[in-house]
Amino acid sequence: MRGKKIGIGLCILGMLFGCTKHEPKLIVKLFYLDSCGGCQELHQNLIVKIEEQFHDEILIERYDMDQEENKAVYDEAVTQIDIDNLKMLDGHQVPFLAVEGYFATVGYSSHLDEHYLNALKAILAHEDFEPHLPPGAGTWLYKEAYRGI
Repeated sequence: MRGKKIGIGLCILGMLFGCTKHEPKLIVKLFYLDSCGGCQELHQNLIVKIEEQFHDEILIERYDMDQEENKAVYDEAVTQIDIDNLKMLDGHQVPFLAVEGYFATVGYSSHLDEHYLNALKAILAHEDFEPHLPPGAGTWLYKEAYRGI
């Protein structure tokens, strides 16, 4: 009985002092190859900015495409985006960034970082994020059935 009281007391203390596990509000899946220059640049720029600005709110899952099991995760992400020509992503193109439930993009250019950061801010604020996405090819929305928040 005494052990049960101590356990309950520790739970209450944990809740009071913020020792509970924090769940991220958003998952970003990064598919990359170590030998890919664009992947390295994306990680050193955009991913670092995301981690600095949204460290508690966004979880970044990294998938090395040299690992065979990660190809199935990539393929599943691709089936959820609204893309007319799936062949465009055949061969597991990288870097591929999937903001689960919202949008995905392939390729990287650092001049688009602010577009992506603003889109993430809008998503977390439950606002329309689409105007913040960069124009042009290489970025797709998730299909309606897979949309988040």
